[in-house]
Order: sequence, then structure tokens, then C-alpha cells
Amino acid sequence: MKVNPLRVLVKALILYVVANILFAIYNPPIGRISVYNWLVPGRLRFPYERAENVNLGYNISVFQDLDAAFASHVIADGEKPADEYRVILVGDSSIWGFASNSTETLSAKLNDLELTACDGRRMRFYNLGYPWSFIFKDLLVLEHARVYEPDMVLWLFTMRGLTGSDKDIVDFFEGELIADAKRVQTAHDLEDYTSELTTQTFFEQTIIGERKKIKTDITLQMYGFLWAATGIDHHLQTWLPWKDTLENSIEYRHYRTPEEWPQLQDDFMLDVLDAAHTMMGDTKIVAVNEPIYISSGSNSEVRYNKLYPRWAYDRYREFMQGWMAENQYPYLDMWNVIPQEEFSDFPVHLYPAGEQLLAESLAPEVLKFSCP
Repeated sequence: MKVNPLRVLVKALILYVVANILFAIYNPPIGRISVYNWLVPGRLRFPYERAENVNLGYNISVFQDLDAAFASHVIADGEKPADEYRVILVGDSSIWGFASNSTETLSAKLNDLELTACDGRRMRFYNLGYPWSFIFKDLLVLEHARVYEPDMVLWLFTMRGLTGSDKDIVDFFEGELIADAKRVQTAHDLEDYTSELTTQTFFEQTIIGERKKIKTDITLQMYGFLWAATGIDHHLQTWLPWKDTLENSIEYRHYRTPEEWPQLQDDFMLDVLDAAHTMMGDTKIVAVNEPIYISSGSNSEVRYNKLYPRWAYDRYREFMQGWMAENQYPYLDMWNVIPQEEFSDFPVHLYPAGEQLLAESLAPEVLKFSCP
């Protein structure tokens, strides 16, 4: 039988177009197809790596596809055991563990303490942090995490995470995550944090439009085998000792003076905190103000570190203590529990020894909150 090349080409083109149209219409959850918790173990934290280090860390960032992020995580490994008191940790890069490997993060150190909840169940802690200081992002993680039946949420953040800017949103959200963000925002009647974002067009939802996400998901599966063989999921760097010299400035972001405190307070995403408590129902949320680096060098009388002038951070701590108490939300202020030498490259990033100290400081409080 003689083959007509033109006819074959036309048929192939038609099939390709049809496949793209069907992909856009049905939006198949390809992120849930995973080698993790099957051919390789689940990861101890969400996949993340800086673009220049993906080949060194055997990892790649897939947060824009939360299905893939959760499917790769050990929390997705089967049903929750009956004797497990499940605690999930959400937050930014300090919780993810930017200066630690996956067995030395805060969640890992808490697991090492082998805590037992009030009802006798063994406590197990899961790291659902991700390197972006923006609590609206954490709300989307919590929504996806509900299916895994957490008994408690430890939500660690700092003032920077409460005051996200338009740049934070535009830089972070893309693709299907934009639709998720807008849906959650509408469902909980939040302030419009996504006005700068536009949802995907039909073309952007096709195979061609989603090629970056598809490639990333496939790459994550390939790296799973290298990670399982080596235990490496992050390229750890060596940082120089702190130069404990700060600028002689009292600015925080675009706030220049203490007189602008009312405007700064208005920027706090308190409606996101309220929405999380509503969303999680009977699951207890314990909010934790993260430890920060406290400088003792030049200009430390006006700034705690390069992130925070004293006036802004002190007012933030005072306000949050009162607001949490007024709303009867569990709250812990751990801002000063870690010594200077246990911070790595950033005022909230801890070395493993610092993670250990924080775990030991949190443990008795977490045990108390596990009681009815």
C-alpha cells in the first residue's frame, strides 16, 4: 500500500490540534501522576531549587502546580495512620530550610524529639513551607492540605510575610495557580490581592501553552531517582560570616517614619489569617512569629537587621500580640530565641543547630496546644 506523506502529515496535524483542544477543555491533573511514594520515596519538603542550581540539588521548583508539589511529598504516602497526630508546618524559606538539608529542617528536628500528643498519639510533623514570604501563598497550601487530615497547623511567618506587595504577587503567581488564588480570594471575601493577575487564556491552557509546566513536572520525576539515590534535594552553599553593619536608615519598604505606622498596619493581610481559621475548621492553627537575626553592630540601635527598623518591628509585635488575643487565636512570639551565630545568609534563615534550638523552644508549647 502506497503511503501518501501529505495525508499522514495532515492527519498528524489534526490529531495534534485535537489533543491540544481536549487538553485545554478537560485540564487533566497531570501533576498527580508521580513516581514519588511509589518508585521512589516521597520528599520531606516541597520541590524547590534556584534555577542555576537544579542540576546540583537534584530538584526543581514546581509550586505553580500544587498537585505535583503535594504528589511528590511524603505526606501523600497513603492514608493517615490511626495513631498519628499530624502537624503541618507552613511558611517561607526559613521553614522550608534554606540553610539545611531535608533531614535538618525544623519539621525534621521536631520529629526527632518523638513527641506524644495529649491523647497518646505520636506527633509527626510535615514540612509544607516554601521559599516565598507571602502568607496568601500559605493559604493556598492549607486549602490543598486539608485532604491529608492535619490535626494542627504551625504557621510561621514574620512581618515581611504579612505585607506582600504587588511585585510579590506578580512575580510568584502564574498559570493555574492564578485561578486558584482568585477562587480562594472570592470564596473568603478577601481584599483583592490578585488585581494585577490575569487568568490563563484558552491557548495558554493547551499542551503548547502549558509546555513549561509539563516539562517541569517531567523533570521533577527524573530528579526523583537521583534524589533517592543521594539524599540531596538542595544545593547548600557556604556563607561568609555576617558583616554586622547596618545602614543608618529607619525605612521599612516604602514606609519612611514611625508616623506612617497606621498605613503599615493597614497593609497587614489579617483577612488571610481569618480566612485560614475559617477554612481549617476544627483544625487548630498555631501562629508563630519567626525568630529574626538581632544585630549588635553599627546602627543596631535603629535597626534589628537589614529587613526591619526597630520602630516598625516593635509596633508589629505589640499589635500582633493584641490582635491574636482579641480574636482568641493561638499565638507564639519566638522572635528572639535564636542567637546571632545560628543565622546563615538572611535574617530568618537558620543553620541546623538553630533549627534544633527552635524545635526545643516550640516543643512544650506545641504539646500544650495538642490538648483539648
